Amino acid sequence: MKTIVAFTLLFLFSDLCSKAVAMEQELPAIGKVIALNKVDLSTVSSGYVSWFPEVASKIKKGEKLIVLENRQLEFDLQVKQAQVTQLKEKIAYTENQVKRFSKLYTLKNGTLNELELAEHELSVLKAELSIALSKLSEVQYQIQNLVITAPFDGVVSDRHTGLHQFEPANTKLLTFIGSVERSLEILVSSKHLERINSHTTVTFNSRFGAFTLPVAAIIPQIDDTTSMFRVRIPLPDEPWFDNELIRVNIVFTE
Repeated sequence: MKTIVAFTLLFLFSDLCSKAVAMEQELPAIGKVIALNKVDLSTVSSGYVSWFPEVASKIKKGEKLIVLENRQLEFDLQVKQAQVTQLKEKIAYTENQVKRFSKLYTLKNGTLNELELAEHELSVLKAELSIALSKLSEVQYQIQNLVITAPFDGVVSDRHTGLHQFEPANTKLLTFIGSVERSLEILVSSKHLERINSHTTVTFNSRFGAFTLPVAAIIPQIDDTTSMFRVRIPLPDEPWFDNELIRVNIVFTE
C-alpha cells in the first residue's frame, strides 16, 4: 500500500513539474498594433496654411498634404532673381573690359594698372554672384517646401494646425501613416531576451481569427528605467486599428 501511495505522489509531482515547465515556455503579454510607416510632417518654411486634408483622408505618394502661402518669400524671390541678373550683366561688361585692357596693354596703348583694376573688379563681381546665387537657391528651396507631399501611400492620422493659421518653420503639422503594412509590437522584460530565437512565435486570437506568427525583429533599445525591450511581428493584411491592443502569448522554444 505504501508503495502505491509513494508511486502516486511521485506521478503527481512529475505531472506538476511538467506543467510548470510548459507554462514557463509561454509568456502572456500585451501587443500594440503599429504602422510600419509613420511620420510627423513638419514645416521647412514658415507660412500661412492655405490647404490641408481632413483626418482619415487617404493620400497617394507624391500628392499634396499641406500647402502654405508666404508672400514675403515670393517677393524675396523676385528681388534675388533681379540681383543675379544685374550681377551677370555687370560681369559680362567687366569681362569685355578686361579683354579690351589686356589687348591695349599688349599693344602698349594701355597701362598694367587699368588691367589689374578691371581684373580685380571682375573677381569681386564673381564672388558677389556666387553669394547671390546661394541666397537665391535658399529662397527657391523654401518656396519649394511650401508644398508638403506624401512620402508614401497613407492616411492622415492626426492634424496639428488649422486653415489660414501661421506656422513657423520646423513646426509639426500632421501625422501621416502608411495605409498597408502593420506590425504587432510587444514590450518584454529584458530577462527574457536570451530566450528569444528564430523559433520563438507569438499566438493570439483576434476578430480576424487565431494566429501563430514568428518574431521578426528585436528592438535593441533597452529602457534603463524599466529594463524592457520590444519585439515586432508583421501582421497579416487585414484592416487592423492603429494602437489596437491585443492579448498574446509569446511561445519560447528552448
